[in-house]
Amino acid sequence: METEGSDRFADNVRNIFDYCLNQAYPEGLSRDQKKEFRRKCRNFTIKDGALFYIGHKQDHMARVISSREEQQRIVAACHKGLGDTKEPEALSGHFGRDKTQARIKERFYWPTITKDVHDFLRTCDTCQRVNKAFKKVRGELQPLPVKPEAFQRIGIDLVGPLPKTREGYQYFATAICAYTKWVESEPLKSKSATEVAQFIYRIICRHGCPQIQLSDQGREFVNRVSEELHRLTGVDHRITTAYHPQCNGLAEKRTRPHRMYC
Repeated sequence: METEGSDRFADNVRNIFDYCLNQAYPEGLSRDQKKEFRRKCRNFTIKDGALFYIGHKQDHMARVISSREEQQRIVAACHKGLGDTKEPEALSGHFGRDKTQARIKERFYWPTITKDVHDFLRTCDTCQRVNKAFKKVRGELQPLPVKPEAFQRIGIDLVGPLPKTREGYQYFATAICAYTKWVESEPLKSKSATEVAQFIYRIICRHGCPQIQLSDQGREFVNRVSEELHRLTGVDHRITTAYHPQCNGLAEKRTRPHRMYC
């Protein structure tokens, strides 16, 4: 399949070259096909006997490379930092995908540059060995220490908006005790600061004031109403890192059924 594509591109290059040089159309084109062919050829020009791609803006010239072998040689040279002098690999060689593509497109053109660079980098022995050696290893998740006390620390999360019920509810607020895993969950009509604070207040009335409350950085949890409630009750409100819901994994897991089935 790759050879067929390369041969087709080489045929197109020959046809475009003939048209740019002699205004000659390929055989068998209809009137509409000739019009489309002329439009395509406007992106090319001939200089010093070679075909160049100038694109729609016509502000940059890149030599058209139709030979598959030449394309692969150029990819290897631009990736490894080799110049026209074909000197041994420079210390700054083995560039990444974007820089390798940029180095190629600065001077050359063929339609599969992006794919060819991707394929070459996947098979570059040096890159595979070096990247494997420097691959970042994620640290293992560590559970937060939990005192053996009910509702000493709670995690809170909110799900919604969900399809609105006849009573007007469209959110679920959930709180879970880190020690007992007891869950408190209530439907809410909105995620306003006041309504969420009332949910937290009802938990306090039933179970007492937790020492620590964990939530994400949503405005329904981080606001003046919540700050005042925490100040009055002495609750230490802690927020999770942005885009890292694992910090509040217990609450996030308990809200999963609401997300799946509501």
